[in-house]
Amino acid sequence: MGWIKQIVEGCSRLLMGMTIICLLLMMVNIVADVVLRTLFDIPVPATAEFTAFYYMVGAVFLPLPLVEIRNESIKVDLFFNMSPETVKGLMTSFSYIAQIIFFSIMFWQTGQDAIEAFEKSDFVDSQIKIYVWPGRFFLPMGFGLAALVSILKLLAHFSGKQRAATQGLTGH
Repeated sequence: MGWIKQIVEGCSRLLMGMTIICLLLMMVNIVADVVLRTLFDIPVPATAEFTAFYYMVGAVFLPLPLVEIRNESIKVDLFFNMSPETVKGLMTSFSYIAQIIFFSIMFWQTGQDAIEAFEKSDFVDSQIKIYVWPGRFFLPMGFGLAALVSILKLLAHFSGKQRAATQGLTGH
């Protein structure tokens, strides 16, 4: 089971690296657009389209698995903290099962949408023709790996490794 965790963590770090690349490209693209537009009245073509269909999608959905591994998602634990340990265990199990269901449904649907966009070579025709179908695959990548992380955390919870389940796969 340890090697599966290592593969999932490695893939999650790879997606985070892709997120960083998206953010850096967005920064360079927007700064270049603003500078060129302001100083020379020459806008960078399709800045808004690249930002909307690639950079922002990558920035939002690719880091989902690492956020789940590190337990850094938004939590409301008011009732959780006041509950007895047995209830906390049930709540934790339910939350992992709900996450698995949600991420799996989102993985399936966004995967179908991405395949459909690929098959019809989905593009946006603005100042230049931009193929947007590759960015559609960011969503199933993030959701699918987040579902795997949730499955591993549920298994750790059921196997009695409560600390591993609540601290994240990496122990952070």
